[in-house]
Amino acid sequence: MADSIPHRDRWLRSQLLSATLSVSSNIAEGHGRGTLRDYIRFLEIAISSLNEVESQLHFIRRNEIVDTALIDAVDPTRIEVGKLLTGLLRALRARLDEGGDWQRHKVSDERGEYRAGFDDLLMEEQEWLPAPGS
Repeated sequence: MADSIPHRDRWLRSQLLSATLSVSSNIAEGHGRGTLRDYIRFLEIAISSLNEVESQLHFIRRNEIVDTALIDAVDPTRIEVGKLLTGLLRALRARLDEGGDWQRHKVSDERGEYRAGFDDLLMEEQEWLPAPGS
């Protein structure tokens, strides 16, 4: 759909793509933070970005910038993503209200607490790689 936006409105195309990417990026970043409060905060930001996408689609429709059939084609996905995010946010808020918490990839032993992360996976992957020159 974004590719159908005329060149004269490339600023709008850029805004639309940025807001769309922001939805999934904020979900990922919130989950990656590792706490329930952070996850909730970033889900709220993701929903705000989805609202921005909706606003831009309305603007495109009102100003007849692209064929309405293209907008109609993406609307069900936008609506479904909104429902999923709202449901997840509601469930996580209820968990937080019940005193629940969530910590991502937490491992501990008698010596301390450790977090599994990308660096650990990267180190494991490097061990499998052949030594230079072999």
